[in-house]
Amino acid sequence: MPLLVAIFLLLLVRCCFVTHYEVQTALPELRLQEGDRLLVGRYVSAGMKRGTIVAFRHPSTAKIELARIIARPGDSLWVDNQQQRVFFQKRAGIESSFMVPGHCEPVDVQPQSASLLCYVLRHYEKARAVQMVGKRLHIGGVPATRLHFSQNYYWLEGVGLLPESFILGPALCITYSSRNWQPRWNRFLRPL
Repeated sequence: MPLLVAIFLLLLVRCCFVTHYEVQTALPELRLQEGDRLLVGRYVSAGMKRGTIVAFRHPSTAKIELARIIARPGDSLWVDNQQQRVFFQKRAGIESSFMVPGHCEPVDVQPQSASLLCYVLRHYEKARAVQMVGKRLHIGGVPATRLHFSQNYYWLEGVGLLPESFILGPALCITYSSRNWQPRWNRFLRPL
């Protein structure tokens, strides 16, 4: 009987609170190696901080991947399209900022961010009457100056803007690691 209770509790925790994810290819920017098995929480909270490594479903492939949170809802970013970099502070030569959308928080539409917001509205918010006219965003044929979103968004390293519904949860620790069936003892139960 105690064995059945232990198995039941293990399955309950695994189904409701955490899951395992195996790193298929090395991710040096996250300091993860091929063969690392991660414990991933099954919760997404608004309190996830910048720098947290999260597991998410990739929008185009539906594969589970890992990335680091660069910006949270309400953070302002300055995007340099020439260098393909994102900054948290204003830089010379970058004129406008972009606010990462939050649930029911107003976001001003600027010409520099209109095409990104149009993409977000079409693909994640399922808005139908959205189109770009020149550098202006139009909803139902009317120019939009301010938008509200139905969920929180995060800016992920190497991915860009992603809605909270695609994020599975934060990576908590490396539970174990092996390569070619040989364990890497120095990586067991290592926090991220």
